[in-house]
Amino acid sequence: MSASDDGSIRTFDLRTDGGVVNYINEAAEFNDVAYSPVVDNLFVTTDSAGRVLLQDARVAFGDGDHLASEACVRQYATSLRLRTDEPPSYSSKRYNFDSSSIVFDPSGRLICSTISRYLPTLFDISDEQPLATFGAAGYANACTIKHGDFGGTPENLYYAAGSDDFNAYVWSVPPIDVLKARRQDLLVDTKILPDTPRVCFDYATSNTEFEDDVAEDEQRSSPTVPSHISIPSSILTGHRSVVNTVLFHPSLPFLVTSGVEKVVLVHSPTPFANSSIQPPFVPRDRNPHRPPPVDLRGSEEEDLGVLEYFDLLLETDRERWGGFVDGKAPAEDSESDSEDDSDDSLGIADLDSDDFDEDGV
Repeated sequence: MSASDDGSIRTFDLRTDGGVVNYINEAAEFNDVAYSPVVDNLFVTTDSAGRVLLQDARVAFGDGDHLASEACVRQYATSLRLRTDEPPSYSSKRYNFDSSSIVFDPSGRLICSTISRYLPTLFDISDEQPLATFGAAGYANACTIKHGDFGGTPENLYYAAGSDDFNAYVWSVPPIDVLKARRQDLLVDTKILPDTPRVCFDYATSNTEFEDDVAEDEQRSSPTVPSHISIPSSILTGHRSVVNTVLFHPSLPFLVTSGVEKVVLVHSPTPFANSSIQPPFVPRDRNPHRPPPVDLRGSEEEDLGVLEYFDLLLETDRERWGGFVDGKAPAEDSESDSEDDSDDSLGIADLDSDDFDEDGV
């Protein structure tokens, strides 16, 4: 099964000539698709409109006349509502960021979406509202496309993701009932107040990245503030630039990371037999200046010019999006951009900030 930026999901049968056997279309570009590891017909998709959609192959695939979003079994709440500080009538703005990747846990009950410019977000497939977000001091995802992964067992489950700070983070996933108990489901039809959480989850309703508030009759349910897992169990180092992809070995205690560099690193709790011959790791200072081009095609030598180019991208993205996780509007969103965003339709309850976890879950 393949996701494409032409707005199609296609399945191929490798038992025959490998041709397309089924397809489904969408108005937005598809970013990723993943099959359930336990239920044959279930799969989940992500797209450039920020949507995460659960699909049933028996319904989704057809003659191509319907859109994936019209045939989905469930749409998850992935749109972010950012409260602005404009007394006395506090307003909000909706952000539909790309869900760049999606992955099932081994049990098939959980999925985690990598939301660009925000945090990896965990869902129970039977629940449209998010269970939890993963974060840490230093974790960032504003530059490049990231892919996370689950590892371990259902009893000792872990999630890992790469970061813009050249590290990979691993979090222990608490039991589902614990996460649900710590999640805050906000009341509908209540004014936004100063103590209202700065960021909550709602539904993506259009193909645009930014939306003004929607009318009350368009709301599908109350906004949600998921539990936040802020303390990673491990931080993996060794890269000299952005880490894009993390992958657990299915049976051995290995975790593989890769990113902008030409190298792929294998992390293990114990040393490899030949690890003593590896050169020592030398960290690299960031240099956010556009370097002259260097032609190293076919060479195993690292192209420092490429790494410095990504340093420049990181600097630009950090200036604009660096504070969004903490509830700060993007740098180019001026105060006037939110003046006509009425708070009447958001419907968020007045919650005290002490109700939310700051350390751990």
